[in-house]
Amino acid sequence: MRTTLKIRPALIVSVAVVSLFFAAYQVRTEKRVLRNDLSHRAEILGANLQESIEPLLDRPGEKNLQRIVERFSQREHLKGVVVHRCRRRHSRHHFGTCADFPGSPEAGTRAQKLDVGVGQFLPADQFSFNDSQQQIPVHVFALPLHHGGEIVGTVALFHDTSYIDEQVSRTLRDSLLNALFQTLLITGSRWCWSAGLLRSR
Repeated sequence: MRTTLKIRPALIVSVAVVSLFFAAYQVRTEKRVLRNDLSHRAEILGANLQESIEPLLDRPGEKNLQRIVERFSQREHLKGVVVHRCRRRHSRHHFGTCADFPGSPEAGTRAQKLDVGVGQFLPADQFSFNDSQQQIPVHVFALPLHHGGEIVGTVALFHDTSYIDEQVSRTLRDSLLNALFQTLLITGSRWCWSAGLLRSR
């Protein structure tokens, strides 16, 4: 009986530790997959926007450019799009709540400096809306805009990433419940086996 009592706590701890490690692995994998998927979709959408906007940069008037930006607005989890034009001070095109976004996100500055697309995940407490009541985590993807062989601006896409945190939280909850169930099941089975063995003696 003493041997059984010694084995049982060790078994419980072993099963619990393995289950928790597996739960942590599931959560990390889920978060990485969701982030990679969002980054990929942002790159594709950004490239399409870049291709549509650049031919319009030498045309007079702003309506066509604004129309292009608004046409791309109906995308899943897309919070907004902002187009900055270097040659025109305060020239900015946006839709929805993008008017509340800061004028020059770090990703936009880096994209313009490096002449490549730049993505960046920002938690809610590191992304400053002009409206202080809005606090959500975002993914910013920015691309340089070219005209005549020169960089003349940037286009930045802002995706709401709160859905990733929500889905990861659900995965963590389900994984922990599954770990608890497995621990209880294996421990109970071990206890029943030990009890049966003692009775047979």
